[in-house]
Amino acid sequence: MSLTTIKCPHCLAEIDVLEALAEGDLRAVLEMQDAFYPHGRLVRAYFELFGIWPGFKKMHRLRVLTEELRTLFDREEFSYNRQAYRITRAGIAEALAGMVKRRFPAPLESHNYLKKVMIGIAERDATSASKTAERELRRKEAGLASGGRYPVAAETVMAPPMREVLEPGPSSRPTAEQIAANRKHLIDLQNAVFKTVK
Repeated sequence: MSLTTIKCPHCLAEIDVLEALAEGDLRAVLEMQDAFYPHGRLVRAYFELFGIWPGFKKMHRLRVLTEELRTLFDREEFSYNRQAYRITRAGIAEALAGMVKRRFPAPLESHNYLKKVMIGIAERDATSASKTAERELRRKEAGLASGGRYPVAAETVMAPPMREVLEPGPSSRPTAEQIAANRKHLIDLQNAVFKTVK
């Protein structure tokens, strides 16, 4: 019986505590693998940069790294030096691919190097997105200036039937009470404007 072995109080079987903890960590890591689809191989290659090899010794560290990367993939944002950045899953995969291709003299200790790579990708994507939005806005403005309308997604324009245009119904005419209320409101507005001008 080693130092990490205990006996089960119920069945008196010997249990290696480190192996039991590692098994729970391994199960958690395996359950999180779907969060990285279709970039699972890149993620595993990235974890190898931390010096984590198959086995039970560093399984808890692997679980922590997996949870951190899953959070990054789910939120598609990260922070570095108290500044928040937005990045797409494709951008994260691009950064991971760049990391895996590099040779590091020692195992990585944190995600800081990955974050530095992702900052460049996030800023590039934000710049290209703003340029695309600006081009689209200019195209719409040009369409409006020329008198044409630009198409809006899922927009449908319904013209009223000709009978309603030529013969307005009784609901389109205001009542005497509505006319009086509108006149009173306009007089109140006019008085308020003159008071502020004086």
